[in-house]
Amino acid sequence: MKGWIYVIPNRAMPGLVKIGYSIQDPVVRAEELDHTGSPHPYVVEYEMLTERPHQVEQEIHQALSTCCEGKEWFSCTLEESIVAIRKVAGRRAITETLNITGEKQLKDIQATLDNILSNLSSLEFYLGSKEEKRNPEIIQNRVQNLKALTRVAKQQIRQVLAEVQRFSAHGR
Repeated sequence: MKGWIYVIPNRAMPGLVKIGYSIQDPVVRAEELDHTGSPHPYVVEYEMLTERPHQVEQEIHQALSTCCEGKEWFSCTLEESIVAIRKVAGRRAITETLNITGEKQLKDIQATLDNILSNLSSLEFYLGSKEEKRNPEIIQNRVQNLKALTRVAKQQIRQVLAEVQRFSAHGR
């Protein structure tokens, strides 16, 4: 039988991850957990489709028993849990997915890009105005803002790419 091994953290419990298995889509499992009273949503950060998921899950729990906080909750990082899952699953692994661009990262990047577009529109409007005297200080200030926002966007994108590379380096 095939099924999923998943890693689900929750911001309400920093430093802990839930490692479990499901025959259904792990996202559906995370949505089920959302009805357990947590103030923050559960998000699947890693999932692996594997043969014999219940057996694999039990072996992973045994491998991580020193950091078990109760039932399926473990005091370990996402990377540590992925290493353990890959080691235990071995050839039983079929495919895996890492959700490295969490909702907050995507929202931060989108907000920065929206801010850049807004500043560009403002600058274009100002440059296109019919004013006889355009204030060079205003233009310089808006250009500096755009440069700063562009640096922020580049930094955010570099962080996401670094996570992708770190994940790939630990991959098979």
